[in-house]
Amino acid sequence: WCSDGTHAVSGAWGTAIGTGYSNTEGMSKGCTSGAWQAPWESTSGGVSDWYLPSSDELITLSAAGGLSGEFTYWSSTQVSASFLVEGAYASNLVNGQSRGRPSAKNDFWWVPAVRAF
Repeated sequence: WCSDGTHAVSGAWGTAIGTGYSNTEGMSKGCTSGAWQAPWESTSGGVSDWYLPSSDELITLSAAGGLSGEFTYWSSTQVSASFLVEGAYASNLVNGQSRGRPSAKNDFWWVPAVRAF
C-alpha cells in the first residue's frame, strides 16, 4: 500500500464514494511508491485522472460486476491509526465484505485503477 513503512498517511482516510481520488493524492504525497503509484501515474486511454478507489468505491465496483471476485484488492482507505499497525483496507470481493478487511500496508494485493466520469 505504501512503501515507506507503517506510518499514517495524511489525507487517506476517506471511505465514501468520491473520496478515492483525494485518498490517492494523499498517498502520492506521503509515500515514495506503493499501490497508489500505478493508477496515479497511468495515462491509459489518453487520460491521467486514474486513482485507487476508496473502500466504498471498491465495494460498489464489485456489486456492479466491475472487478473479479477471485482476488483481493487494495483500496485507498487507510484504517484508523488506533487499529493494527497503521493498516489499510483490502477486499476479497467474493466474500461480500462491507468495507474490506484491515491489512498490513506491506501486504501484496491487486491494484484496481478507476476514474470518475
